[in-house]
Amino acid sequence: AEEGGRALFNGNGANCLRVFPHAGIGCLAYSRFIKWSPADSELDRFELIWRAGAGAAAGSVATIATFPLDTVRARLTLPGSAGRRSLLGVGREIVREGGVRRLYAGL
Repeated sequence: AEEGGRALFNGNGANCLRVFPHAGIGCLAYSRFIKWSPADSELDRFELIWRAGAGAAAGSVATIATFPLDTVRARLTLPGSAGRRSLLGVGREIVREGGVRRLYAGL
């Protein structure tokens, strides 16, 4: 209540910046992993396993690639952060606190 209605949207821009690369990286990785797997267009008993494995690997790659943006988004949504920090400013602050590894804390 102290920060007003704008506080409801803290971190929303960072979330939008994370969603699009996450989806793009996931799609690209999935298509590559499918090409590298023995999966083909014919349905056999292992087809589901190959496709599920490619999907899991692609999701992991996309999450690892975009996790720093999620860390920054989470920091932006903390109470008291309304309007005082930018996306880059928060990212720099996190790196100053604990190095690049801090961007991946909680992964």
